Amino acid sequence: MEAYWKMKSRKLTLTLILIIALATLCSSFQVKWTSAQSMKILIEPEIATAEPDTEFTVELNIRNSEKIYAWYVNITWNTQILNVTALGEGSFLNQEGSRKTDFIYPLNLNVPNSNGWIYFGCCLKGESSTAQPTGSGTLAYLTFTVLKPGETDLNFTKTLLFNYWGEISHTKYTTVNGSFKYPYFTVLVDPEKTSDPNLTVDTTFNVNITAFVNELYRWHMNLTWNNAVLEMVEAVEGTFLTSGGTYSSNFTRTIVQAEGYALLNCTLLEPAAPANGTGTLATITFKVKALGESDIRLEQAELYDREGVEIAHGIIHGEFTNVIHDVAVLDIDVTGINDNQVAIGSVVTIVVTVKNKGNMPEIAELKVYYGLLPIYTNSSINLGTNETKQVTFSWDTSGLSKGQEELKASLTPLPYETLTADNDRVYGTIPLVEAGAALSNEVIIAIVVIVIIVALVAFLIIKKRKS
Repeated sequence: MEAYWKMKSRKLTLTLILIIALATLCSSFQVKWTSAQSMKILIEPEIATAEPDTEFTVELNIRNSEKIYAWYVNITWNTQILNVTALGEGSFLNQEGSRKTDFIYPLNLNVPNSNGWIYFGCCLKGESSTAQPTGSGTLAYLTFTVLKPGETDLNFTKTLLFNYWGEISHTKYTTVNGSFKYPYFTVLVDPEKTSDPNLTVDTTFNVNITAFVNELYRWHMNLTWNNAVLEMVEAVEGTFLTSGGTYSSNFTRTIVQAEGYALLNCTLLEPAAPANGTGTLATITFKVKALGESDIRLEQAELYDREGVEIAHGIIHGEFTNVIHDVAVLDIDVTGINDNQVAIGSVVTIVVTVKNKGNMPEIAELKVYYGLLPIYTNSSINLGTNETKQVTFSWDTSGLSKGQEELKASLTPLPYETLTADNDRVYGTIPLVEAGAALSNEVIIAIVVIVIIVALVAFLIIKKRKS
């Protein structure tokens, strides 16, 4: 009996361990998914570099945002190294100039510069709630002049986000600071982002592996990509290490397309002088195999001087996509309205026409609001490429209070969707009136006619008596 209970106890323990492990694993996946979709305000590039007495510009960007009506930030830096010289409004809030905005910043930039901070922001000017953008874009541009070599953080010390109805909680978004370093040796994929829907199957494109470094004598790297989307066709040596052909080198490459990686190596041959400055280490040609997205990553990039000592440096990976994520609300049709009014307690039929304007199938989420009141949600609308679909539902107005609000349909922005101006559509203002208060045109005309007849008869009677 004792042996039986010991065995049962061991089974229970194992079961509990499995349950805890599975729960932890699911929690991990959930955290990763939530994090990937969370709203962020960030300075890009994350690490900037430029020579003294020159200028560089960073972007203040927002990612995966909900509706934004206004934003304000305070950014600090080391005034011994940098001096901000210009500010410019980005296109996110004004939607490429289609919205009126008020961009607020110090007129005399030298005043905040003395303390190494600047407070600025932007808000929609007199626009309705439907003008609020969502998704990702650029809030502003900051231009700095480099005063001397060194390092400094570009830190957010204060951020405020508002929608049309009030401030957005800081728990709903995160901030990512930037930094400046000079000299800062770097190896990067150039361009960093290749985004072009015209890069269809069997078309090709090039990226360069570029370096900013001094005393470079030998380099080695491992480049990876998504081999379901891209195929590396060729890799050729750039002109940086050989100083444009002045010196000779030994360049080798091994491409393993089946696993999506390539090994590239290059070493100068004597007599030669090490390379200094900025230039191209290699040029890579990719062929597109499918519609999709792929990182182009420098999993390993090693730089060495003549003595074989590794040179410290940063790495900036690349991205490729030929996918367009774009859904839109085309139209809203409403039946059950009587003389532009709805009697409380009646049922209204609403038809929302949506379209996938992108180049791959999507699952869209539609929300319909009467003012701030959500009256319909459908989070599983399957839309094929270029497909238009009508979503029909009934709105029961029982229990609502009289008043008038806007009826609006909204498609939640897709991950990585940037063209979000057409995700919302307003039908117009619909008054809700108490049952029996809504009168048809015929009834109103009949009442007016009766009133006129009664008044005319009364007038004739009074006139007859006087005569």
